[in-house]
Amino acid sequence: MSSKKRSINAKSKSASTIASSTSKRAADKFTKVSQKRKVKKDAKARRKAEYLATLPKARVKRILYRLHPRRLYRYWFSKDGVMMALKL
Repeated sequence: MSSKKRSINAKSKSASTIASSTSKRAADKFTKVSQKRKVKKDAKARRKAEYLATLPKARVKRILYRLHPRRLYRYWFSKDGVMMALKL
């Protein structure tokens, strides 16, 4: 009899463990998604900061730098440029 009781208790414990582990998995998925989003946002901000750091300090020089045909082409055919075109 004692072995049957142990198996019944083990089954009930495993069912509760399964229920809690599925909720943990769902929470883990959310944290992974939110963590990925934060990492991507931070990477984008760093990329933009690095780009802005390379620009000339004078306002007129910055405008002329950005109007260079090669840089204009690279921008409009980049991911950011395509998103801008869709907004327009």
